[in-house]
Amino acid sequence: MPEGEENVRVFTYDGEEVPSQITVKGGERTVVFAATVAPVSFTVFNVVPSEEPCAVDTGLSASLDALENERYRVRIDGNGNVSSVYDKKNGKELLSAPSTLGLRDDNSTNWPSWEINYDDTQKPFEEVGGVSSVEITDRGPAMVALKITRREGGCEYVQ
Repeated sequence: MPEGEENVRVFTYDGEEVPSQITVKGGERTVVFAATVAPVSFTVFNVVPSEEPCAVDTGLSASLDALENERYRVRIDGNGNVSSVYDKKNGKELLSAPSTLGLRDDNSTNWPSWEINYDDTQKPFEEVGGVSSVEITDRGPAMVALKITRREGGCEYVQ
């Protein structure tokens, strides 16, 4: 992709446009697009620099307190917790309570990378406190994302 190009458009081999966008992380630009590929096969896509961004409507949206696609609506509460996952197809809320970020003691000595002692699993989680910041990191037709940062006890937690 030529330097300075801000947009790309991605097409299938037969000229159908697919949702695409450019993401920037750490100064590195990456082309992201939605690809449908049959099992045990390959598909050719044509990535073309463009003055206009991709205009394929995918129904993806992002705000500081929600993410949404054609199937799900996810809400984030003021504490940075996932407070709702609503299944639009089935008309049903999937969470009974907010999903929180928790810490757990791990006193394993044999295999600390993958073993948690049973006694440690019986203790309650310590919930990580409030949000320091929420930012939209990606908002396009191929991908949306939020970054939630919390600071507590001298530590920073990034989701």
